[in-house]
Amino acid sequence: MRKRFPSLQPRTAVLAGLLSCVAIATALVWAHMDLQGQVAKVQIAASEDSFEFSTSAFAPYNPTLLGNGYLFDASSWEGTNSSEASLAGLYDHLEQRSYTYQALIPSWSGVDYWNGSHWLNEMSIDSVQAGGYRQNLDTRNGILSTRYDWQDASHSTHVEVEEFVSRENLHLGVTHIQVTPDFGVEVGPIT
Repeated sequence: MRKRFPSLQPRTAVLAGLLSCVAIATALVWAHMDLQGQVAKVQIAASEDSFEFSTSAFAPYNPTLLGNGYLFDASSWEGTNSSEASLAGLYDHLEQRSYTYQALIPSWSGVDYWNGSHWLNEMSIDSVQAGGYRQNLDTRNGILSTRYDWQDASHSTHVEVEEFVSRENLHLGVTHIQVTPDFGVEVGPIT
């Protein structure tokens, strides 16, 4: 009787998941380094075996890549803006003799909010007031959380966003947003 070896597919999926976590963590650390290579407000949680990385600096911001080996999405500093997304193996061929490059797909993570006078995603990173800003990457669970208080003139809004790309369902990416206005005016739609 011949000994049968288990399928490599589950092992490959686990390896792809681990590589995605390492890529995400590396991107987050590099995203928050200045030009001289100095780390700017990147904090690693207290325990040595922690899988969480966080920052309280949103400017300058370089996106963090979330992915599961098939579906990829880049983050935005505010957590709500549409960002670049792609699929593994999807390439664009412009012309017969040009180089091939990875094609982008429509962003699935963009959600915007109107506070009565401005859209959140139209605010520039240089002019926005975002008190208590915190972006946290939990590499064990693959969740990117962003929280802050958006101050816009007399309007104060607490914003919380969580985003993840499922490892179990390769075609599933989720963005959860919670917006809490702290002013007495009727606000507009979340789109």
